Amino acid sequence: MPVRTLLTVGESRFEYFRWGVGGEIVLCLHGFGRSALDFEVFIPLLSHGQSLVALNLLQHGNSVFPADRVVSSPPGIDTWCAMLDAVLDSVPADKVHLVGYSLGGRLAMAYVARRPHRVSSLLLMATDGLFIHPFYRLFAMTLAGRRLGRFMVDHPLLALRLVKALIALRLLSPNVGRIALGQLSSRELRWQVYAVWTLHRKIHLRPDDWLPLLSQYGIGFRAVFGQYDKLIPPVMADRIAGVLRHRRFLLEAPLGHRLLVNETAAWLLAHRAWCPQPN
Repeated sequence: MPVRTLLTVGESRFEYFRWGVGGEIVLCLHGFGRSALDFEVFIPLLSHGQSLVALNLLQHGNSVFPADRVVSSPPGIDTWCAMLDAVLDSVPADKVHLVGYSLGGRLAMAYVARRPHRVSSLLLMATDGLFIHPFYRLFAMTLAGRRLGRFMVDHPLLALRLVKALIALRLLSPNVGRIALGQLSSRELRWQVYAVWTLHRKIHLRPDDWLPLLSQYGIGFRAVFGQYDKLIPPVMADRIAGVLRHRRFLLEAPLGHRLLVNETAAWLLAHRAWCPQPN
């Protein structure tokens, strides 16, 4: 069983879980709507002397950012990095192997950009943040869009009709449409979508803001994309390849978007992508 820790950082609270007692830390950040406990499938990948620490992102599990500040003053990149510094100091860990899945990948990239000296390796899995989708830009990054999103939390009919129309017009794939409809099925889920999208709207970087730091600081790197992922398709790897000028760090697993599964653990081990070494 993992050891659970609740940590207060300013007005926020973080929940994280630790497996193992080794001093070499693998720090994992999950995706939207997921849980820190999803990373338990990767415990068999730990080497001797390693521990896995998985953090519940804000507004997930018992990690909480003040609700009255979600819209008015969400954290920017520097604030997010200071929060994660506090988590690392609590563990404690001077440097970590960083693993980010989906939304967690976006947050991991931001940490590398500001704290490369605290990162030994970076593994991105189906990472968000390589491209700002027009719908996200509208609903999270504009005042009118945020107001509309807040309205739809309590009045979901408009959102349901919009998603169904986008599917009918083939502007949204059926698979992604099913995910969207599922997130609209209850007020609790609609609020989580609104809160998480709004909360993280200021944490965005371009690949060339952090990729050059990998070689400068000797950070091992791999990026894994699901071959059948419709939410974050593997073509997103091109945005990394354009900066790196080669693709040997970019891998495609024969899976979809849900990569935190046993099959991925075996695949990562076979492709030496877990805690990658500098190249």
